[in-house]
Amino acid sequence: MKNYKVIYIDFPSMSFKWENGLFAVISELDGLLTLCKIDEFGKPNLFDGGTMMTCCTGSNNKGIKETELTINI
Repeated sequence: MKNYKVIYIDFPSMSFKWENGLFAVISELDGLLTLCKIDEFGKPNLFDGGTMMTCCTGSNNKGIKETELTINI
């Protein structure tokens, strides 16, 4: 298990609002965040084999908010 920082995303654009929520920050490299969405039960989205389902976004995008939360995955 590894400990990851958690961010909250609240995109202002209606095109992306459906994806708002909590995300574990898997990595950050040159302004690119690799994220794993955390579901409503506080669990990360995983494939059947336990591999994290990840997505990417820019760290300077509007709507990204730091939290004091962490998650062990």
